[in-house]
Amino acid sequence: TENGSVAVNGGNFSNNNLTGLNINANGNVTLDNVTATENASSGVGIFVDNGNVSLNNVISTYNGENGVNASTANGSITVNRGNFSNNQDGLDARTDNGNITLNNVISMGNKFEGVYVWTPGAILVNGGDFSNNGGLGLDLSSSSGVSTLESVTAIGNMDGARLGASDVDVICGNYLDNDGNVPGRSSSVTSFNWNSISHRFSYIP
Repeated sequence: TENGSVAVNGGNFSNNNLTGLNINANGNVTLDNVTATENASSGVGIFVDNGNVSLNNVISTYNGENGVNASTANGSITVNRGNFSNNQDGLDARTDNGNITLNNVISMGNKFEGVYVWTPGAILVNGGDFSNNGGLGLDLSSSSGVSTLESVTAIGNMDGARLGASDVDVICGNYLDNDGNVPGRSSSVTSFNWNSISHRFSYIP
């Protein structure tokens, strides 16, 4: 749409020769209870010029490319209780001006990354399971903001999490049996910041 918001409530966008659901909008985009599986390309593609993106209970699994590509030039991205497993990358979320929040997301068994996030703003990952991916469980980059991971599980990946931000907090979580290129054993995390971190993480200041 040239102007205005897009809302999709329910629907199954599966077994297509290209992307299951593709949205280009100049306004807010909201998806509720959407399923997109076994598409030849990505499950869901969302490209917004000016607006927020909200994904609630979206399932996008077993697609030929990424589970979800979501980007906005001017707005925030919020994902609640999604499942983006068994794709190339599970979730690729980018914003040029806004924050990105993931609440209780599952992204497991992807060929490459479970989640890739880029934003100049803040990143919050609250809960979720990002295990058994061929690459990173979480690849998070914030050029100037804060990254917070709380009660996250990332087991059996190349790295549990790669975090790039000016200020990083990791609070509770399980980061076990990741191959990791940072010295140290895999760890169950209670609480720390980057002053004490040494367990299976990469840090990009």
